[in-house]
Amino acid sequence: MKLKKPKISAPESLDCEKANRFTRTFRIEVVTPIYGGGVVAGEPDAEMPIRASAIRGQLRFWWRLLNRSKYSTSTDLFREERKIWGGMSSTATGNSSLIKLRVSGVTKPNQQSCAKYPPRTDGSYQTYANFPYGPGYVLFPGQGKAPNRNGEYENEPKRIIVPPFSFELELSLWKADSNTNVELWKNDVLPALRWWASFGGIGARTRRGMGSVKVPELQPVSDEDLTKAKVKLAKQGTNHSSAKNAWEAAITRLRDFRQGAGIGRNHGSGRIPAGRSRWPEADSIRDITGCHFQSTAKTHAPAHPARIAFPRAVFGLPIITHFKDGPPNRARDEDKPRFDPEDTTLLPILENETTTRNRLASPLILKAMWTGKDYVPIALLLPHDHVYEMSLQLTGAVNRQFAPGEWWSEPARKAMVSGKTANPLHHRPPNQIRTGDVLDDFLRFFEGK
Repeated sequence: MKLKKPKISAPESLDCEKANRFTRTFRIEVVTPIYGGGVVAGEPDAEMPIRASAIRGQLRFWWRLLNRSKYSTSTDLFREERKIWGGMSSTATGNSSLIKLRVSGVTKPNQQSCAKYPPRTDGSYQTYANFPYGPGYVLFPGQGKAPNRNGEYENEPKRIIVPPFSFELELSLWKADSNTNVELWKNDVLPALRWWASFGGIGARTRRGMGSVKVPELQPVSDEDLTKAKVKLAKQGTNHSSAKNAWEAAITRLRDFRQGAGIGRNHGSGRIPAGRSRWPEADSIRDITGCHFQSTAKTHAPAHPARIAFPRAVFGLPIITHFKDGPPNRARDEDKPRFDPEDTTLLPILENETTTRNRLASPLILKAMWTGKDYVPIALLLPHDHVYEMSLQLTGAVNRQFAPGEWWSEPARKAMVSGKTANPLHHRPPNQIRTGDVLDDFLRFFEGK
């Protein structure tokens, strides 16, 4: 059947003043690789690498952070958020968003494997991954495994989008009058956009600096803004012209604090680069299970003075503890265990919840922050009262739950802060005092204090 042509032609343009439309467009430069961001977890989408819905979600997050103290209850905060950004309510009635986002001008994405396995002279491949586009401490979830001699992957490394990469983001506001649009932009949208540009990003693993963006037209978040938002920011003393270098500098501080030789771990010997952990989690699990490695040459008997404790839970969960000398694939003598425990997983149970969650997002954001002229390595500590109020569930080699205050008790803190055993929270004269608040202590370490 032939379709009838409409008698009325479409207008050539829309009068934005009459429509009370307030529009701003920004050129967004992505300065560190994008991990994920597509419909499949951990995979970019070559056809649609940037999704307006994902950016909207980031802007909502920063809006909530900046406005949380203005409302007496979380219900009131959610009601106002829904009014501005849209969404459904418990009564199944919804609000459309007052802010329209449109992505355009996307440059061609350059997809690369996040990990490389160089060939050896004998035809095999190196088994340890190289990470040419960023720190392996962040990219390791996508490393896959080395290929076989034929170059075939059973578990291929994830692909990432590497810089340079950019796009345009248009934000349009529709309200009853133009004055209301201006107020909405100034008080709600622009602040969220500035915080996203300074501390957020595109795709997954943005709290570890992936998918960081540079928006030259926006003023970076100031010290005054940080004070008003009641968050803490640590900066390193050296700025960098390269976002990659600043990013790697920030991540290196976290890696060293958690497991760096001479800081988070003992120094190694011979071909082993690092020795036993200076954190108490592994020895706590050995203590709980009654298992530890024993041989005529060495023993891993629990010796850490801060048992039973799991302080690194504050950096985010889950934590999987793998014991290199765990039980082999045969029955062990239960009366005289000669091997370390089986692997364990530490999971969160948030306050007023009875079921275990699969993960807890880290309250720390580490990244290269654009200053307006170069990049500075930063660590941003978000509000985190919920972290110390949660319970923990240990699964695997043993099933045990730890109440708030039990998994990082005051005696354990004192044992690490003022004890004689070397550890990341030990007193360091004259100006490197640790308090036992692991996150605050890390910020001091990050700045070199």
